[in-house]
Amino acid sequence: MSDLSHADVAAKLNKLKLELSPEISYRLETLFPRIEDWAAKGWIRVKYKAVKQLEPLLEEILLRGGSRFYW
Repeated sequence: MSDLSHADVAAKLNKLKLELSPEISYRLETLFPRIEDWAAKGWIRVKYKAVKQLEPLLEEILLRGGSRFYW
């Protein structure tokens, strides 16, 4: 298991100019457990693209009624 923090992953996403919805409290260290090995940038982009496609549905499900959930 990696010792990444939420801030480490957020900084990497910011460096790659990848922005996720601020309305969803992502556990970035779980969603992106590898950010520094030779293939990490590619995997980050693949996962990011999938999450971005799901964000409208996630926001509808997770934020309905004002409740906040962690994904």
